[in-house]
Amino acid sequence: MSDIKSKASLANIIRERRSIKKHYTDKEVTAETVLSILNDARWAPNHGLREPWRFVFVNKDRLPLFAEVIAATYPEELQQNREEYLNEPNAILVILMEEEEVLKRWEDNFGAVASLIQNFSLLA
Repeated sequence: MSDIKSKASLANIIRERRSIKKHYTDKEVTAETVLSILNDARWAPNHGLREPWRFVFVNKDRLPLFAEVIAATYPEELQQNREEYLNEPNAILVILMEEEEVLKRWEDNFGAVASLIQNFSLLA
């Protein structure tokens, strides 16, 4: 019976997961919280156990500079909008993927990173 409940709970989490893009909570997001979630999320399947991901955590204090630098990469007419958008959350986790020249390895890595992101989203 507990397997059925576990499956139902997991199915419910999957169905109810949503990406929040506005009206974030004012609760602080700490590096410790993110690391704790990543320690479980990194169990995503990854071919050859390459773990092709790298992370950059940007906390609330560093967000204004981060937003300014990233917004500057957009066309001028979009920069203010992008800077405001990037300053809305309390933290940002940037996930980078190692570049691969061999297409098959690149595809494997891409799938692994996508799986990690899904795991992270579900856990968060």
